[in-house]
Amino acid sequence: MIQRQHGLSLLGLLAGLLIVAILTALAIPSYQQSVTKTRRGAAQSALLILAQHMQRIYSENGSFTPGGVAPALPGDRPEVSAAAPYYTFTLHSVASQSYVLRASPHAVQAGDGFLEVTHTGQRRWDMNNSGAISADEKNWPTGG
Repeated sequence: MIQRQHGLSLLGLLAGLLIVAILTALAIPSYQQSVTKTRRGAAQSALLILAQHMQRIYSENGSFTPGGVAPALPGDRPEVSAAAPYYTFTLHSVASQSYVLRASPHAVQAGDGFLEVTHTGQRRWDMNNSGAISADEKNWPTGG
C-alpha cells in the first residue's frame, strides 16, 4: 500500500508567500491613500466649523475684525482638535469684510497641499502642492 503524506511542500509554501506579498504590495498604498483622504476630509470639516465661527462673529459685529482685531480661532472644537495633529489652522488673511481660512498640512500629511475656505464659501485645495491656487484647484475633492 502506498501511503500519502499530508502537508505543505516547499514549493506550495513559496507560492503562498508570493501571493501574500503581491496582495500586500497592492493593499498598503491603497490603504495609505485612503488614510490621507480621511485626514483631508477631517481638515475640510474643521475649516467649515471655523467658517461658521467667522460668520457668527460677522453677524454679531458687522465685521470679521471686531474692533479692528483679527479674532482668535477656537482650537477646542472636536472637529479642529481631531485634525490638528495633521493640519495647522490659520486665518490666512482677514479684513473687516473678508477672510481666508487655511489648513496647512504637516507631519505625515505634509505634501498634500493646503486647503482654504473664504468668506464667500469658496473652497480651494492646492492639489499639486505648488504653494498657490491655480484655476483648476478652486474646489475641494469630492468622494474618491
